[in-house]
Amino acid sequence: SVHIVNEILDGGPIVIQAATFVKENDTLETLKERILKYEHKIYPQAVKWFCENRLKIEGRKVKLNLEDLKLENIVNNEALISPGLEKEFIIN
Repeated sequence: SVHIVNEILDGGPIVIQAATFVKENDTLETLKERILKYEHKIYPQAVKWFCENRLKIEGRKVKLNLEDLKLENIVNNEALISPGLEKEFIIN
């Protein structure tokens, strides 16, 4: 998860999240690698939206201005990304 920082550790409203599946043959290392792969995509995506002034904080929620955005939520059937990634951040 990428969230807005506030005075509570990991307590700010969420900007974007990635949830990956645990596979039957996963080890701790393979799961950590897959999680890190998605973290490296959602963080720059959130920063881009912030720099483009697309994020609006309303209480405990972050609203994303979706105007002219095309987002993908499922990436390689490994993860669910919400609200999704722009094409340039899609993992191949």
